[in-house]
Amino acid sequence: MFCEIIFYEIIFFEVIFFEVIFYEIMFYEIIFYEVIFYEVIFYEIIFNEVIFYEVIFCETILYEVIFYEVIFYEIIFCEIIFYEIIFCEIIFYEIIFFEVIFFEVMFYEIMFYEVIFYEIIFYEIMFY
Repeated sequence: MFCEIIFYEIIFFEVIFFEVIFYEIMFYEIIFYEVIFYEVIFYEIIFNEVIFYEVIFCETILYEVIFYEVIFYEIIFCEIIFYEIIFCEIIFYEIIFFEVIFFEVMFYEIMFYEVIFYEIIFYEIMFY
């Protein structure tokens, strides 16, 4: 019973500890975000008209710039992807080409030396 009581007390305190830490972290985060929120609201109320016109102006300019930049980057992206795919395919075929040529050359070289070997053996046998 003593060991069981100690076990449950330890479990109880650990759970309480983690819950307290969790709620304290949440509390400070909530306070932090509320302070930031109220500061933003405060400054927006103070400079409401200026903020409004600046935001409208900047958003209009920003969206126009974003529109052109997005179109530009998408075209560039597609071209780059296209060339990279073509490049990789060319590299792939070149590797396959050289491997095939390599194996063919090795094949013919092996056949050549084997033929020469057998001819030499044949002529030596015929000579003797």
